[in-house]
Amino acid sequence: MSMMDPSADKKRSAWFVNFGAKQTNSALTKPPTLRLFCFPFAGGSAAIYKDWAKFFGADNEVEVCAVQLPGRGARMNEPLIDNSDLLIAQLLTEITPLLDVPYVFFGHSMGAHVAWELTRALREAKRPQPKLLIVSGRAAPQVKRKYDPIHDLPEAEFIREIGKLKGTPEEVLRNPELMEIVSPILRADFKIIETWQYRSQTPLRMPIVALRGERDKGVNQAANSAWQEQTSIELIERELPGGHFFIVAAQQLVLAEVKNALNQFILKPKINPRVTALI
Repeated sequence: MSMMDPSADKKRSAWFVNFGAKQTNSALTKPPTLRLFCFPFAGGSAAIYKDWAKFFGADNEVEVCAVQLPGRGARMNEPLIDNSDLLIAQLLTEITPLLDVPYVFFGHSMGAHVAWELTRALREAKRPQPKLLIVSGRAAPQVKRKYDPIHDLPEAEFIREIGKLKGTPEEVLRNPELMEIVSPILRADFKIIETWQYRSQTPLRMPIVALRGERDKGVNQAANSAWQEQTSIELIERELPGGHFFIVAAQQLVLAEVKNALNQFILKPKINPRVTALI
């Protein structure tokens, strides 16, 4: 008689990478206390969260599930998605089997957008909600964008604009062969961001933690504080050293803030009784 959990196959998805963490694939395996879903920035892959699993340790209390979008990593040969509604719809289907334990969303830049929209889609579909939403390097969704779209620029102009963001290594930008791979991914992701339209809904009933880089010109303090409109519970703001990609430059500080938030709102909720009832 097999000891395998019959739902195990449903929990394996190319959309999520655990980087060696225990999988809940056996009737004898203790499920994690909390599942942390991490959404990448534009052009990024699940690999940017590889070190996060090491940080949270091997005690299986927090399971890090990094989101792997089509067209990158092991999914390189799959078609890219360049439409926000389509991406959210597919994520909604893929993530549902993994909502069997309390969970949290973390997203940086475009990842914050995806995490927030997916949270609203889960609410509409009457699925379990995340206990906490952590958004990083992203202005509140109702704040109007102040920059021109770049996803459909001629290649030379597009590369120049991408270079200004300081998120893609110069050696990649100057390598035509590498850019043949990277450019379509970036264009698809920027199209998701730039063609998306804000739709007002009831604020989420969960705390939000909003992180920003102190030198991030695209997300000023007011735009970060505006996340308050998206929660009926509580907003916590944190400013960290660095520009837009402080998630890389100040990774240990980001991880510390995430861990503090998990402790405050979920793992040790008694220290914040306002949200204990949500756990």
